[in-house]
Amino acid sequence: MPQHSGGQQHGQQTGMSTGAGSGGQADFPVDNLTYDLISVLHEKLEGQEVYNTYMKDAQGDSQCQQLFQQLKQQDAQMIQ
Repeated sequence: MPQHSGGQQHGQQTGMSTGAGSGGQADFPVDNLTYDLISVLHEKLEGQEVYNTYMKDAQGDSQCQQLFQQLKQQDAQMIQ
């Protein structure tokens, strides 16, 4: 079964069930690299919302607001 970099099996981490495959390996609908890419995109998309909160928290500090805005834009470009 593909392993997540944290050492957990994908099925354990996501709660998805896996079937028995050949050679004692469990079948999983996606390979490890695909899973990793989806996970990164998911985290980046969630981060887009969080940046809005951080920018509100930084009201009165234009330098921090600008930094969060730049980071948000960079992440948005990476998502695309």
